[in-house]
Amino acid sequence: MFDTIRGVLYFHFPALLFRRVAKNDRRITEVSYNFADFGDDEAEKLADALEGNTSVTVISFCITQIADRGATKLAERLKTNSAVKELSMFSNHIADGGAKKMAEMLAVNKTLKRLDLRVNMITDEGAIKLAEMLRVNETLEDLNLDGNEVADGGATKLAEVLRVNKTLKKLSLNINKITAAGASELAQTLQWKNSTLVELDLKENFDVINKLKPDGNLDLSADVEYKIQHLVKINRESPSPEVALQRKAEKFGTKNK
Repeated sequence: MFDTIRGVLYFHFPALLFRRVAKNDRRITEVSYNFADFGDDEAEKLADALEGNTSVTVISFCITQIADRGATKLAERLKTNSAVKELSMFSNHIADGGAKKMAEMLAVNKTLKRLDLRVNMITDEGAIKLAEMLRVNETLEDLNLDGNEVADGGATKLAEVLRVNKTLKKLSLNINKITAAGASELAQTLQWKNSTLVELDLKENFDVINKLKPDGNLDLSADVEYKIQHLVKINRESPSPEVALQRKAEKFGTKNK
């Protein structure tokens, strides 16, 4: 009962929670404000509270009002944070400026494994910066950019970088503006088989996907999506020797923890 009451108090009075975070209360391992009247000011206050905190591992701000200013302050704080492993900012108002700061943070952060930026306002400009980050990042495993405005430019850059990245396992680009051309670039990347990627989702991008041409043949875009899923399956089941060795080491390490 006490935990329930405390949770309600924290939701309606975030300053109470931030105070506990600033004091590094080890009982506070997750900061979650979903469907809340929560904006840049609150995000900045949380960023300040996180200085020196080693207990919070999950941050979730879903369907709030955070824009580039709040995202920037959080990104700056996470550059030196070694505890947070998951950051979800689904359905906010983050544009390319915020995405760039997240990319800069991930170029030096050694802890974050999952970044969820679904349903924001990120275009090719922000996606390209995130892609360039993947050249040097060795920690991020899951990047979700569903419901943004990423087109072929961002998809092509991601495809290029995924040929050298050895960490990312899941990439989701549902409901963006990628055409069959951008999807083909990603498919070619998977043919290299040196990527650790085991999940690639591009649903609801092609304007004509699953529609028939006048001559009755399936549109190329649908064929590309099928090929991508086939290549993901191959990449998962038959990776390069280097990736296979890495996965074996990860599995062995997990069993011995």
